[in-house]
Amino acid sequence: RGYMPTDPARNQQAASQLPASVQTALEMMFAGGKVSKADLDARALDQLKELDETQALDALQRFTAADLTNITNKSGFLVGIIKRNKANSSGPAIGGIPAVPTYGFGEPGP
Repeated sequence: RGYMPTDPARNQQAASQLPASVQTALEMMFAGGKVSKADLDARALDQLKELDETQALDALQRFTAADLTNITNKSGFLVGIIKRNKANSSGPAIGGIPAVPTYGFGEPGP
């Protein structure tokens, strides 16, 4: 995929589809100066849309808490956090291993 320049109009469109609290968290993050709007592309914002509100806020909190000093692709870094959040939320985990889906019948599925 490589580097894709950010498209401010596309980014604004993607951000406008996020829950209000997530939009506010993004604006606060940008205002804090640790990351700029140009650092995040629409792909990262689209990935945020796939999370529920709580997960998206958690991903942004983890992103802003990280040391971004040597991170050259901040969008890619955020997407990595989002993917880990998705993987960790696939169900209740026991000992750090995601639970096997039961498909509603109490027995593991195929």
